Amino acid sequence: ELAYHLAAWLGKDDPALESTLRTAASLSQVGMIRLPHDLLTKAGPLTPEERLLMEKHVDYAVEALRGIDFGLPVLQTIEQMHERMDGSGYPRKLQGEAICLQARILAVANTFCALMRPRSYRRRHDEPAALAILRERPFKYDQQVVDALAAFLQSAQGKEFVQILQQ
Repeated sequence: ELAYHLAAWLGKDDPALESTLRTAASLSQVGMIRLPHDLLTKAGPLTPEERLLMEKHVDYAVEALRGIDFGLPVLQTIEQMHERMDGSGYPRKLQGEAICLQARILAVANTFCALMRPRSYRRRHDEPAALAILRERPFKYDQQVVDALAAFLQSAQGKEFVQILQQ
């Protein structure tokens, strides 16, 4: 839902983009089913080895969905949504414009929502702290998308979204 709103705030009123975002967001975590249950439910931060194993969920998702013709760049979006603008993401270490717009939008939406929810190893972040993380340098996230998020959060619809997210 947030990814769709961000696209609209970016002025990208495109049905194909909306469909790509909605489909990719819905299917992006399908690869998690191949990961060990104890890894997914671990209390506390992951070790470097566990983090590498967790990152495999992208490859597993792409493998599971490869034969489906979505008619949209859904697979590319899923494969790239964990890439980062500075090249620090995964699985391919893409950077900047090599990452498709849909994936850059989903990266911001996914990270913001994750930061706003508590984890077993940390408390939830408030909205200003989550935005500050998305603005850390070197930039990991597309700052135009982060700007769209900040603007959306100031709107009545954005405030309502945050309230729902925090429930």
